[in-house]
Amino acid sequence: MADTYYAWSEIQVGTPADESEEKVKKVKQGETVSASSLGIPDEEFESLVESGAIKTEEYPELPEGYTGSPAQYAQEKAAAQAQLDEAQAFLDMNQDDGKTEEEKAEAAAAKPSATKASSKTDSEK
Repeated sequence: MADTYYAWSEIQVGTPADESEEKVKKVKQGETVSASSLGIPDEEFESLVESGAIKTEEYPELPEGYTGSPAQYAQEKAAAQAQLDEAQAFLDMNQDDGKTEEEKAEAAAAKPSATKASSKTDSEK
């Protein structure tokens, strides 16, 4: 077990000897853990790894007060980014190129005449 492991769930190990919780070890999500730091046998630690409560992948930083799962946060973040990308594409498509309405009209008028000129050239051949 040379890898670094991180808690992906809140973990409580140990049992209180009396009403106090002095002998209970509480670990928060994202903390680095090992069998020895939790005070549990390797077999129990491996069962926590197999269940997904502990992973070698670092726990992601979530916004303060966020109550959803890391997967849910990643999905929400991806959806928000997609909306931003779509909005930016719309803005880019409708961006004013700095031409006046008159210049745009002249450019539009020049396009059909260029087509007619090329048609004449083709028919004259």
